[in-house]
Amino acid sequence: LCFPKTPVDFGAIDGKPVTTLFALVTSNVRTHLQLLSRISLAVHNPEFRKALTTRAPREVIVGLSRNVDESVGARGAR
Repeated sequence: LCFPKTPVDFGAIDGKPVTTLFALVTSNVRTHLQLLSRISLAVHNPEFRKALTTRAPREVIVGLSRNVDESVGARGAR
C-alpha cells in the first residue's frame, strides 16, 4: 500500500486521479485474485475507505483490514 505524493492520472472512468495504490506480489494467479477480491471488499467498507482517504496511520489501516478479513472468514464459515 502506498500513497503517491502527487495523485496519478491513470485515465479512470470517474475522471479522478489515483491517490492510493496497492501492489500485490503473489506466487500464483489464484492467490492474486483472492487478494484482489479482499481488497475490493475492504474498499467498500466506509471505515476502511475513510482510513485510506485520510491516510490514517499504518496501525489503523492494518487493524481495519484485519476486521474486514475476519468478516470474510466468518461469512465463509457459515
